[in-house]
Amino acid sequence: MKIITQKHFDDMMEELTYLEQQHVISAEQIQAAKQHYQVKPPLSILSIILTVGAILIGIGVLIAVSTNWMYLAAITKFTILIGATVTSYVLAFSLQTKFERTSRALYYVAVFIAGASLYFIEGLYTNMVNFTTTALLWALIIAPLAYFLRDVFLSLLFAVAVFIATVNYYDASLFYISSLLPFIAALLWFNMRKLHNNTLLLVAVVVLTIMWLTTFGDYFNAPAYSVLLVVFGFGLTLFFTRSAQHATLTRWLGTVLLSFTGAMLMSDFSWQSLHQTTATTLSIIFTIGFAVLAFSLLRTAHLQAIVLIAVLIITVYTNYTFDLIPKSVFFVVAGLLLIGFGYWFERTRREVEFID
Repeated sequence: MKIITQKHFDDMMEELTYLEQQHVISAEQIQAAKQHYQVKPPLSILSIILTVGAILIGIGVLIAVSTNWMYLAAITKFTILIGATVTSYVLAFSLQTKFERTSRALYYVAVFIAGASLYFIEGLYTNMVNFTTTALLWALIIAPLAYFLRDVFLSLLFAVAVFIATVNYYDASLFYISSLLPFIAALLWFNMRKLHNNTLLLVAVVVLTIMWLTTFGDYFNAPAYSVLLVVFGFGLTLFFTRSAQHATLTRWLGTVLLSFTGAMLMSDFSWQSLHQTTATTLSIIFTIGFAVLAFSLLRTAHLQAIVLIAVLIITVYTNYTFDLIPKSVFFVVAGLLLIGFGYWFERTRREVEFID
């Protein structure tokens, strides 16, 4: 059974009703089709209040403990941290059947307290906290609970922990950086199999993948153009991914990556580690290839193609005219180009909506 939102369910029923009126399908077939879908319950005010309350409690505990931390004995510190964590988990589990929302909020509190406990316990035995290790351990604590509860918020918190671990890689080994990839893959699998391709988690996976690619390249001191080319290839993969549920999202995510990396690779600056002549030649070759890609997509992806063409023309215009013409003229022409592309994009968008 597939879980969908109320809006998607209403749209589906509207289309099925239309087909029934046209005598394409019968009422029995509509009822059979409905059995394969379950409407996701809407987010209630109580859920929001309890979640915010859980976050505030976690922050309050963190502030209270950190303020008086230096005055406590080591055994007292350890007892407070372990006791608060265990108590939160036990209370959350005991209330899960009768008070599901309250239980969920207590689980959130437990996760935040567990993260704070890791931070403070590490501070007991080291002079400086290693955020990479702490964030990774926090992700390991969050993962089983997120799987057990099938919870989107905890999954996003897991992504945040992995993101922190990826950003603070400066003192990490190759093994550590490589070990982050299974975490990202696990999040992608969990989102696809258990959470039915949640949009926010899909975006989180894309962001984490980009961060990991740049971190991996930076560890080996790879030249900027090689990292950009890899991310550009990842953008192409997203753009041409055939996803039934998130086809539009993946295409737009790919467009953003292609636009950003394409604009940088069309500049000599990204190739500066090479000889000047070679850098100029490669930037021109890439610009030609980018132009071929952008214009070839006009038939199949109108809106995304317009964005890529706009990036192409504005980047080329900037690269070759910024130092040659007066700045006032440069900005006036750039503004006119943006307005023109904005008008073209909006007109095409309306035409596409009318056709659909």
